[in-house]
This record gives sequence, structure tokens and C-alpha cells, in this order.
Amino acid sequence: MTAHDLPYFIDSDGTAGAIHTARIFTFALIGQHKEVLHIRGRWNRHATIERAEQIRALCNDWNTTKIWPKAYHRVRDDGIIEVYGESNMDFEHGATYDQVGTTLACAIQTTTQFFDELDRHIPDPALHRP
Repeated sequence: MTAHDLPYFIDSDGTAGAIHTARIFTFALIGQHKEVLHIRGRWNRHATIERAEQIRALCNDWNTTKIWPKAYHRVRDDGIIEVYGESNMDFEHGATYDQVGTTLACAIQTTTQFFDELDRHIPDPALHRP
């Protein structure tokens, strides 16, 4: 990550992550042999349940027209919606540092593009006060 100028952190649970454009990304190795690099970004805003259909439509449109990231949302028990972008890359047969770095950079960039699209369709009310 350092070679690709991606600042990162390791939290108290040992989870690796990064903050890019005020959005949190986490990285994990998953799979039977820890061969899959899992990258998940979380939109830095929340939406209320009234936006559920709009967010669902935006995620579905993204998923049908783009390869990365997989876009999805989760409705919490309190009705607040959280939105995620997720990318997975199987490195079962190995990878170079450059390949891993490029995968991380691509996943972060494409997820950021998805979140920017959300921001365009669902403007932050705090930024648009009269």
C-alpha cells in the first residue's frame, strides 16, 4: 500500500483499513486458505428509510453496468441505511506486490466513484442549507 501511496491503519482488532475521501475502507484475507483479498468501503453518510427505494435502484443500476465494486445497502434496526461497495480478488495462485497494490488502488477508486454517484443523487442536506 505504501508503494501506491495508500495511507493505511491497523485498528485495535487487527483489521487493516484506509480512509480515502472521508470514506472508510477495510481489507481482509478470506477464503479457505486466505487467498481472497476482500476490500469493503462504507459510504461516509447515512440515509433514512425513505431513501431505500432510491438507494436500491442506484445500487442495482451500478451492479448491472459496472464490474467493480459490488454495491449494496443494509437497513439497520433503527431504519438508517448504510451503503457499501465491495470488491474481491482471488489470488489463489499468488500475486506480486504490484498486483496486490493495483487491486487495492482500483477497488478504492471504483468504490469512491460509486459513492460520488450516490452523493450526486442524494445530496448531503448539511451542505445545502439555505
